[in-house]
Amino acid sequence: MKRITIYFMMMLFAFLSSIPTYATSWVELTPDQVEKDADIIVLGTYDFSGLPIKGKMIFDGYDFNVQKVFKGDADEVITAGIDAFDKGWVKEFQQEGGGFLLFLEKNEGFRFPTPVGGPNGMIQVRNGNVVNEDAYKKNFYEQLMMTGSTAPSQNTDGPAKSFFQSAWPIVSVAGLIVFLFILNHRRGNTFP
Repeated sequence: MKRITIYFMMMLFAFLSSIPTYATSWVELTPDQVEKDADIIVLGTYDFSGLPIKGKMIFDGYDFNVQKVFKGDADEVITAGIDAFDKGWVKEFQQEGGGFLLFLEKNEGFRFPTPVGGPNGMIQVRNGNVVNEDAYKKNFYEQLMMTGSTAPSQNTDGPAKSFFQSAWPIVSVAGLIVFLFILNHRRGNTFP
C-alpha cells in the first residue's frame, strides 16, 4: 500500500507540474485594427451554464448566444473563447443586463475563435450603447452596430462538445488509478 501511495503521489506531481501557466499583457489596439483582424463580429451574451472547452494558453470556450452578425457567418449559438481570468467580470456585467460585441479571430491550434487582442475584441454593450469612456472608440463601435447586420443562422444541433473535450483531466486521473491498481495486483499486493 505504501508503494501505491508513493507511485500515485509521483504521478500526481508529474501531472500537475506538466500543466503550463500563462500570464498576459494585452497591447491596446485601435478599433480599426480590431475590426480588420476579426473574422467574425457578433453581438450577444456568453452562456456559462455548461462546462468550458479547454483551449490553449488562457482561453476557454463557452457557448455564446448570438443576436446579430456583423461580419462572417455564425449560428444562433457558437463557441467563443474568453480569457479565463475575465469570466468573473463578464458574468457580473451580463447579470446587470450587459452584452458583448465580439470581434473574433480564428487562430491555428484553437478549436474555437477567440477575441482579437483579448479584451480589445470584447466590447461591452448595454441597452444598445457601447460602454466605453473613450469617445472615439465608443463612436466607432456604435457606428459599426448601426451598419447592416444579419440574423444568426439556424443551428439545429447547437455546439457539439464531446465528453472528452471537457473532462480529460478526470479521465486521465481515473486511468492512472486503474493502471496503478492493475500494476499493484500483478505484483501480488492486495489492498488492506
